[in-house]
Amino acid sequence: MSILSSIFAVLAQTLSIYSLVLLVRVLLSWFPNLDWSNPVLATVSSITDPYLNAFRGLIPPLGGLDL
Repeated sequence: MSILSSIFAVLAQTLSIYSLVLLVRVLLSWFPNLDWSNPVLATVSSITDPYLNAFRGLIPPLGGLDL
């Protein structure tokens, strides 16, 4: 049972880190003049965009806001 709880702990920590990176990506999207070719920003974008693109197809932008 210890192995299973360790797996769940690692999964929970991974999801927590991904949620934090996703929050950073959303907050950075509020600044339109950022240079997304920066290696750090490009990495954040490449990690989070597949997840965000799934919802962009479902929820259309409303008045310039990308919900």
